[in-house]
Amino acid sequence: MKIVERILIMVVVAGLVMQGMEIGAAGVVQSVSVLCLGTLYFYGGFIIFLDIPLRLILKKESYAGSSVKRVLGSVVAGIGMSQLCMGALFIMREWPMAEMMLVSGGAITVTVLVVSAVKWSKTADRFYFRAIIRTGITVTSAAIIYVLNALI
Repeated sequence: MKIVERILIMVVVAGLVMQGMEIGAAGVVQSVSVLCLGTLYFYGGFIIFLDIPLRLILKKESYAGSSVKRVLGSVVAGIGMSQLCMGALFIMREWPMAEMMLVSGGAITVTVLVVSAVKWSKTADRFYFRAIIRTGITVTSAAIIYVLNALI
């Protein structure tokens, strides 16, 4: 799953570069890659956050070290990151309701970021550190896309 996530992120960046160079297919590349990334976060966010290999997702022992709170937090983080991806897509394509999607996804993701930061400061658990990094990058990227779009 991490490899798929990284590939999709690279394709999103390639689409942004294509848009900057005014290449015709940039909109299609951006739309498809951001849509796939948002879908990956929505349906597979808990797999990414819990660091479970895809082939072991249906095995009960894969979740042995994960509490219900971690699984629930991973699902909520995935939904928030998916909402941010969709909001960024709507901003890039100039579709209606883009700002509402960014605000709602940002609120969810920032809440997960703050909770993860507090938990990490108390436990120094690697799970929370990875959550901080992933949600922080997503929130920052969405904010940059929003600001750049406002300037253009």
